[in-house]
Amino acid sequence: MSGTKLLELIKLAGLQANDTLKPVNIFTGKVINIKPVEIEIEQTNRIKSDFLEVPENLTDHFICMTEVEKDFNNVEDKSKYRERKKYIIYRGLKVGDKVILARSAGGQKYYVIDRIGETE
Repeated sequence: MSGTKLLELIKLAGLQANDTLKPVNIFTGKVINIKPVEIEIEQTNRIKSDFLEVPENLTDHFICMTEVEKDFNNVEDKSKYRERKKYIIYRGLKVGDKVILARSAGGQKYYVIDRIGETE
């Protein structure tokens, strides 16, 4: 084996060992497109929706809620429940939002953890 090839193998082993010490990589990014979602990290790398997992709390979604009487204190007391109503939660990502992403070492999926800062 040539010296150059051996040196490349040693470098590769060192990089792999370093990755095992950091099982998760954390990034910050900026949403640059919504449909489909696309996030830019480090001003050069764009992550497309195929490689992103966005949690429900960062999407526009429906939630059912039940109105209760003023003296309601016990979830088990169903007699104090009123009808359920469906509401829309507007929490979807917007162009320009800054986000925190996690990626497992060697993985291709990025998991959007949360938004950074305030939203409009």
